[in-house]
Amino acid sequence: MEELLQELESKELMFENYKVEYIRLESGNILYSERLILIKKIAEKITGKFSLTKPEIVLGITFYENEWIFGINNKNNFLWNSHHTKPYSYSNSFGVKLAKTLVNIATFGDSNSKIIDPCCGIGTTIVEGLSMNYNISGQEINSLIAENANKNLIHYNLPPIVLNKDMHLITNFYDTSIIDLPYGIFSHTSLTEQKKMIETGKKISSKMILITFEPLEKIIEECDFKIIDFCTLKKGNFKRHIYICE
Repeated sequence: MEELLQELESKELMFENYKVEYIRLESGNILYSERLILIKKIAEKITGKFSLTKPEIVLGITFYENEWIFGINNKNNFLWNSHHTKPYSYSNSFGVKLAKTLVNIATFGDSNSKIIDPCCGIGTTIVEGLSMNYNISGQEINSLIAENANKNLIHYNLPPIVLNKDMHLITNFYDTSIIDLPYGIFSHTSLTEQKKMIETGKKISSKMILITFEPLEKIIEECDFKIIDFCTLKKGNFKRHIYICE
C-alpha cells in the first residue's frame, strides 16, 4: 500500500467531482473501518474536488492476489437488461442470460471468432452477439420469424442481419455454430431431421453448441462430434439439454 500511495503522489493526479470506492471481492475484503481509512489516504494524494453523492468519475481500490489494484472503475451499465422486453418474442425462446452465456462459450472472448446461429428464431443470440461486438451471423427458415428477428435487431439499433434461409444451404464455414433444435411439440421435428441438422452443423463449423429438449448423445456421436461438455437446465418440468461438441 505504501508503494501505491507513493506512486499516486508522484503522478500528481487531478480529478474534478471524483469519488474513491473500495471494490469488495470474496477474497481480500477488509473491514469497513479500514476501508474508510484507506479511501481517505488515497484521496489525500489526489488533487481536485471530492464528490460523495454525484461523482463524475469513480476511482476503485481493491486487494487481489496479494496486490493492491487502483484505477478508474468503469461500472457495467447493464443495458442488456432491456433485451428481456423485445418487441417480438415467443414462449419457447430462451432467456437473455442463457443467450449471452452461449455466445461467450462459443467465442471464448475472441472477437475474431466467426459464429452462426442457423436456426436463430426470434434472434435472441444474434442480439446478444452483436451487442457484445462479436462476429455473428443468423438465419431462420421461417420468413415471418426471420422478419420479426430483424425488427428486434432494429429496435436495439443493431443491423438486421438475419437471413430467411434454410441452414442446409449454408456454404460458408464458421468457428462455432449455435444450434437450437426445433422442439417436438412446437415444430414436430423428427429425430431424422434433427440428425440431419446436426450433420449440417458438422459441415459448417468446427465446434457446435447444441440445445435440445431431449437427450441426443447417441445421435451426436453418430454425426462424428465429440461431446466435450454438457449440462441440463431445468425450469419446472421443462428441460433444456446443452451440448458443447467438437
